[in-house]
Amino acid sequence: MLINLESSSTSQTTHNFVVNFSSFELEPDTEYEIGLIQSSIWYSWYNISSAFGNNQLRYSPDGGVNFYNVDFDDGIYSVSAINQKLQSVMKANNHYSVVNGIDTFNISITPNYTSGKVRVEVSNNYQLDFTTSTLRDLLGFTSLVVSTTQEGTYLADITRGVNQIQIHCSLAEGSYSNSEASDILYAFVPNSSPSTLINIQPTFPVYVPINTRNNIQSIRMRITDQQQRVLDLNGEQVSYLMELRKRK
Repeated sequence: MLINLESSSTSQTTHNFVVNFSSFELEPDTEYEIGLIQSSIWYSWYNISSAFGNNQLRYSPDGGVNFYNVDFDDGIYSVSAINQKLQSVMKANNHYSVVNGIDTFNISITPNYTSGKVRVEVSNNYQLDFTTSTLRDLLGFTSLVVSTTQEGTYLADITRGVNQIQIHCSLAEGSYSNSEASDILYAFVPNSSPSTLINIQPTFPVYVPINTRNNIQSIRMRITDQQQRVLDLNGEQVSYLMELRKRK
C-alpha cells in the first residue's frame, strides 16, 4: 500500500512533523517493510544564520583603527553572494572608488575553482577581520585579520558541512548511522541549486523493516544531514510517498 505524507497538512515544522492515524490496521503477525518511492524537498536550509553564529564580518578601511560591521540576513549564500554583501556595505559607507566608470573595492572575496579554496584580496591599508565570526569556516580561513591578499588555509566549506541529506521515518528500523542504529529511510547528495525544488524518485527503492506490528498509530518524518544535525527547511513544504509492503 502507498502512504502519502504532506507537511502542508500539519501546522508543525516542515522538516520534522508527525501524522497520527485513528485506524491503520495491519494484518496480524505479519512482517512489513517500507521504502521511499518519491519525495519533494526544497533546498531551503541556510548556511549563514544568527543561530549558527556566522552572520557577521568586520572590515577596516584604515589599518585597524576603525572597524565596520557587515551583518548578513539569514539565508543561503555562495562565495560570490558573500562578496556582494560585503561590497554593498562598503559602498553604503563610501569605502570604494570609481575607476573608468566601474565601482572598485579594496576588499574582494572570490572562489578559486582550481584549488577549491577562497581568495581574499586586500589592498590600500584595508583589513578583513575573521576573528569574531565563524563565517570564516565557510571560506576556509582560520581566526585572523587579513591585511594582504591570500587564500584560505583550508578548502572552502560553503555548505557548512552539509554533504548528505538523510530522510528519517519513525517506522523504519534496520538502518545504521556509523555504529548507531537509526531510522534512516533514504539518503542522498543534493544535486540541485539552492532555493530550488529537489525531486527524489529512487530507481531501485530500498526497503527496510518496520518496528511495529498489528497497527500504525503515528509516523514521524524528519530531515537531517550526515552529522544528524536538523536541517531547518524554513517553512518550505515537503512531501513523501512511501510504499508499505509485506516482507518476502
